[in-house]
Amino acid sequence: MYKLLLIITAGRHGSTTLCDKLDVLDNCKSFYEAFRGKQMNTSENGPWMYKSKPNEFFKCKFEDDIKKAVFEECKELGIKEEFISCKLFPHHLGYPKLKNLLSSSDNMKVIFLRREYKDSYKSMRRAQLTGNWGTTPERQERINKKRKINIKELQTIQDTIDGEDIEDYKQRIDEWFLKCEKFCKENDIPIESVYFDDVISDTYDVSKLLF
Repeated sequence: MYKLLLIITAGRHGSTTLCDKLDVLDNCKSFYEAFRGKQMNTSENGPWMYKSKPNEFFKCKFEDDIKKAVFEECKELGIKEEFISCKLFPHHLGYPKLKNLLSSSDNMKVIFLRREYKDSYKSMRRAQLTGNWGTTPERQERINKKRKINIKELQTIQDTIDGEDIEDYKQRIDEWFLKCEKFCKENDIPIESVYFDDVISDTYDVSKLLF
């Protein structure tokens, strides 16, 4: 029987790094933004998951039991690892489908990955302005070189991030986390909070998140 490790977070919070580290473990398979399919939030379409190839999606078969659908699809893919991990952003699933996914504590744990609002906001705005969505400094540097963005341009872009709408951003993230926490507590789903600075540390042991 599989176990689902669901990472509740938002963009620019270090979730790709966390998924990378989990995927290295012998008994864990990461599906990253598993529910990223474009039509997930519409009522007539069920949630979608990554297949084994990047950016390739398949439709879950059991809209009334999303977790069951995840496990069935992993079985069909021949996944041998005990733990299945993926991350969930606010726009990936509407709240009714999210509530469905968080309706049972069986074989499931939720990780809340958090980051200081001002830091994630600045990272998001910088990515929007440059088109560079690299998730590590090394990846960002490679993209900057490819796009021929120089240091002076980066500094100019940084200076334009004034944070005028940071309160709206903070409110959206707060609401997202609170909703998810509420669903988890209602169904006795075990939760754990981890933080950006810990996740990006070379000494962080992700195996302690398994259950």
